[in-house]
Amino acid sequence: MIRYAVALAGLLVACCAASCDDKDPVKDKLFAAKKAYDAEMKLYRKAAEEWFDKREGAARNDGNKKLVDQVKAERATFEGSGALPKAVPAAIPQQAAAANKALEAAYQLAVKEYLIAKDDAAAAGMEIELKQFRATRPDAKADAKDAYPVGTILSGQLRWNGDPGDHSYLIVVTERTGKGFRGVARLDYGPSGDPKRKALYDIDGEITPQGLKYKGEVPGLGQVEGKWVKDVLQITASADNGGTLSGGLRFKKN
Repeated sequence: MIRYAVALAGLLVACCAASCDDKDPVKDKLFAAKKAYDAEMKLYRKAAEEWFDKREGAARNDGNKKLVDQVKAERATFEGSGALPKAVPAAIPQQAAAANKALEAAYQLAVKEYLIAKDDAAAAGMEIELKQFRATRPDAKADAKDAYPVGTILSGQLRWNGDPGDHSYLIVVTERTGKGFRGVARLDYGPSGDPKRKALYDIDGEITPQGLKYKGEVPGLGQVEGKWVKDVLQITASADNGGTLSGGLRFKKN
C-alpha cells in the first residue's frame, strides 16, 4: 500500500515534530486527531485486505482462475494507489471517508484558531500540511479540478474609498457543499498597520463562474458583501451607523 504508507509515514513525522515543539494547544489537538486518523485507517486497510482475502479464497475454491487474476490485480491497484474496485461493500470505503473527513475538519479548525490568534504563519503551515494530506487520497484528482477546494487561501491588498493606503484582506475556504462554501475572512478596514482596525469574521456564499460571492458580518462594523466583477473582488461594508465602505482588489491564490 505504497501511497497510503507514505501518507501514514508523513503523519507520524508530523506528530513527532509536534510533540517536540513548545506547548501549543492547537497543535496538541491536531496531534490527537492524527493519531485517531492513523488508528482508523489501520482498521480500514485491515477490512479491505480481509475482503480481498475472502473474495480470492472463494474464487480459488471454485477453480475460477479468471476471477483469481482479477482479484489479484484489484489488490495490487489498492496497494499502489488506495483505489478500491466498485464491487467492494460500501461500508469499507465509508470508513476511509469518515476518517478523511474527521482529519480535514481538524486541520480546518487549526487554521481557523491560528487565524483568530493572528498567527498567520502557523495557519499557512497547516494549509500546506492539509494539501499534502489531500494529495495522498484516491480522489485527489477530483479535488484538483475544483478551483476553490477546501483549504484555498486568497489574499490581496484592498483600496477603500475615502481611506488612503493599502489594506490587507485574506480569505480561507473552510467548507464546501456543491457550489456553496463557508470560510473565514480577515479584514483590515482602518489605517494601514493599525491592529485595532482589523477583524476576523465568518463568511457564507457560493462559487460562481466569475469566482466567489459571499456575505458576512464584522462585529462593530456591520454587513460585508463580496463578489467578483471582471477579475476584481468588489467588497462593500455597510456599517451599523449607516455609513458604507467599498473597495476592490485582485487576489492572488496561495
